[in-house]
Amino acid sequence: MPNQYRSGDKLRDISAIDSRLAELEQEKQQLIALREELQKSRPTPLVSDSFSPETHVKETCEIIRLLPEGQARHGE
Repeated sequence: MPNQYRSGDKLRDISAIDSRLAELEQEKQQLIALREELQKSRPTPLVSDSFSPETHVKETCEIIRLLPEGQARHGE
């Protein structure tokens, strides 16, 4: 029967699969640790990054409105 595994071959294949799964699990844990380190080292986003576009426009218009006359046009 050419398509049948002999018991020794099957055990070696299972052992190889188990070994590879262990390697992959170790790599997964390393990648998770690396991701966590990268997330910790990322700079905190600016407050303005959390504004919606509409809020950003509204706040910018309010700031320009509060500027003295002329300063709103780049110091002209």
